This record gives sequence, C-alpha cells and structure tokens, in this order.
Amino acid sequence: QLFINFEEPTVETGAQTEETDLGFNPVLLKKVDELELSVRSA
Repeated sequence: QLFINFEEPTVETGAQTEETDLGFNPVLLKKVDELELSVRSA
C-alpha cells in the first residue's frame, strides 16, 4: 500500500483570527438562509 501525505499550506485569513478571538468558528453564527446547501436525492 502506498500512502501519500500532502502538506496543505497554512494561510492566515480573517476567519481564522476571528475563530481564536471567539473560541469557536464564526460560521456557526450564520443563518440557515445564508448557508450554501446542496440537495442530493438517494
């Protein structure tokens, strides 16, 4: 078996700095209408 680990670049964004200030992800504060949800049928 072959396992390959790809290093993801760490980019400092405003969302990451807000997360450390609030203690949780600010996306959790969004309203349901603001979320981009995909619909899948089985």
